[in-house]
Amino acid sequence: MGEVMTQGVDIQLRILQVLLSLVTNFLNIHGMVLGDALLLCFRLQESRIAVVSSTAAATLRQLVMFIFEKVVIDTSSTSPDELQIEGVRLPDGTVAQLKPSELDAYCVFEDLCLLANMEPPRSLRLDSLPKTFSLELIESVLTNYHGLFHQRPEILLLLRHHLSPLLLKSLSEKAPFPLLLRSTRVVFILLKQFSDKLATESEVFAMMLIKLISGEESATSDGSRRPSWMRVLATEVIRGLCSDADLMRRYWQSYDSEEDGSRVFAFLITALKRLVTEKPVLLGTSHQMQGLGLQEANKLEHVAGMVANAATTTVSGALGIQSTAPGLSLETCSHDSSIDQLDKADAPMIPEGYIYVLGLQCLVSIAEGFASSVLPAFAMLTPKAPNSDPTRLPPALDLDTLDSSNPLVLQLRVEMRMIEDGWPALLASLSFLMGTNLSDELFADVLAALQALTNASGILGLHTPRDAFLSSLSKLAIPARVVSKLDSWVEPVTPRASGMGVVDGIAALAGAPVSSQPPALSDRNIACLKVLIYSATYLGGSLGSSWFNVLEALQNADYVLTGKGNKLTASHKLPSALLNASRQRAPTMDHIKSGQLLDRPMLLTDVDPEHVLAAIQSLFESTRDMDDEAFHHFAVALCKLSAEMIGMQVSADLDEANQDETPSSPTVSFAHRRRMSGIQLTRTPRSGDFSVSKLGVISLLNIHRIVYVGPEVAWTPISSHLVTILRHHLAPSSLRVQAAQNLDNVLVTIPKALTGLDTEHVKQVQQRALD
Repeated sequence: MGEVMTQGVDIQLRILQVLLSLVTNFLNIHGMVLGDALLLCFRLQESRIAVVSSTAAATLRQLVMFIFEKVVIDTSSTSPDELQIEGVRLPDGTVAQLKPSELDAYCVFEDLCLLANMEPPRSLRLDSLPKTFSLELIESVLTNYHGLFHQRPEILLLLRHHLSPLLLKSLSEKAPFPLLLRSTRVVFILLKQFSDKLATESEVFAMMLIKLISGEESATSDGSRRPSWMRVLATEVIRGLCSDADLMRRYWQSYDSEEDGSRVFAFLITALKRLVTEKPVLLGTSHQMQGLGLQEANKLEHVAGMVANAATTTVSGALGIQSTAPGLSLETCSHDSSIDQLDKADAPMIPEGYIYVLGLQCLVSIAEGFASSVLPAFAMLTPKAPNSDPTRLPPALDLDTLDSSNPLVLQLRVEMRMIEDGWPALLASLSFLMGTNLSDELFADVLAALQALTNASGILGLHTPRDAFLSSLSKLAIPARVVSKLDSWVEPVTPRASGMGVVDGIAALAGAPVSSQPPALSDRNIACLKVLIYSATYLGGSLGSSWFNVLEALQNADYVLTGKGNKLTASHKLPSALLNASRQRAPTMDHIKSGQLLDRPMLLTDVDPEHVLAAIQSLFESTRDMDDEAFHHFAVALCKLSAEMIGMQVSADLDEANQDETPSSPTVSFAHRRRMSGIQLTRTPRSGDFSVSKLGVISLLNIHRIVYVGPEVAWTPISSHLVTILRHHLAPSSLRVQAAQNLDNVLVTIPKALTGLDTEHVKQVQQRALD
């Protein structure tokens, strides 16, 4: 051994090459001889010559991997040499009978754990080994041969008795970055691959990481404050766990399914919520989610804020300083994963917003995990009757009526319990993020997560979370202030001939829309509206009475998209100086042709009013694919919405008629607002009613239900409501005419649909129409 250490570089490299070839080609090398080969590599790895050290380290990794590979080979074949069994005492006091290759693997892994914990090895003749290198070898073994550990209880026992205490100690102390980085990587493997075999240890590690994320464990065992990068490492590990839906399900079954469980999954969701909401100032506010045309430029503080923003932009640009507004984006918060930076001796510089991007990605991964398992299962378990229309909108799954021995059903029951436990925190977190200043890509991820949770909740028949997610989407899609301001908005007469005023100029410089723009929905509002429409259509067979809230939101969206908010107004002319200095310009055709707008996320495309109105129309057309019960709920909800709107308009008319006799009150203008979006009925145009119009649409689309199905499904609720409007002497005349036209269209269409029916059925339908 001493002679080798004094040889030249070329000879040492050649020795390493020959050594690797001998060990890998002669399978009967075991025990002391194998230990000497490893010892030679360990010694050369300590060389001060870089090429020798790196080559020895690589050779050592290959030899260690081969030792465990031999165990895998020996399990599938038996040679006479391998029949030599030797007993070894395990850490728990028991004795295991092992073959030579199994004994080699056991001894090598045990010594690596002991050396990493600064304890003397039992087989290798080494005094010490750098902790970082020991942990790297341990990580390589666990990554490549975790399946072997599940098959060999004696090696698995080493994880519990040697490795887990070592890792727990490293995470509790104020360790340097290289050591803690490698310890965290090994913890990640244990949590991902051994949570079933090391249930208690995995629970301890998971709760420790969760507390690090939430900020509860901000101090080490000696009382010193933990560095911020340690929290980032913990969040990166959690992100890796959250991306595995099967693993999350197993964790819930192990720790949350029992009443007295440690509730790891529930604490994880709560910790992520605390993380993403802890610094709202850093995340900023999304003015796009508040709608367009709502800026109050006359307020002094608003003008002052724009002045400060413009001044900061000007100074930063002049000095070449990169200035970023509050918010999150993958560009401003970009950072190579800290857990992968094995070549760093010190912790890298981490952008302040990076950890919040990680928290966002964890929440999105959890939501996508639910959808990835629930939606395909829904398609597989949905019963398909003979000769049925494959496009029929099925009802929600009733797991109590399905075969409990089906693994897919058991999996869905776990998913349902998980959503029941986690939806409040998930909804609060995602709704908060939707209101922050996110980049388009991150915004689309959060919106897709909301859609996934809405669909998964609806499929599983969880009415409360489903309705909560739908309500959140409705509020995000149609801000209350947009509708209320639009109703009272008056288009300016003419712009000033001399150009912009000072306030308008400052607003333009700060990137704020000019105040003359009518209230309208932004692209992000419309993206939320599209998701609401798609989710409602997807769940159309199971929404029941919840259709009322969805239809109310669609009515308000129709009001904004087809009312004053859809009119184009001439914008004020910008002074040339401010036009050149403006940081936010409207996209031109050159930008579109160059592809600058073509890389937007899918959810933020097709956000013009025409596409959205077409989607709304498609939702009503989907009523043809509903079963009779689902259609009945839809029609009744539409009638209920129409009755409420007409009742409010009648009340508004009475108030207007009594205005001369009754002194006006400061709250009169707020007395007749829509409870979700804020339409003020005293100024609402009386040219027609959204619900009455759509009743006519769905009646003609579903004329077969009126003719062939019992009257209680479609005919009675629709006709009764239209006749009630006709007889309502206080209802506006335009609405009564609209109801009469729709009823006439239905009555004219009914005879055309009676072909092929027997005489008795024809008489019943005719009598029903005459009555």
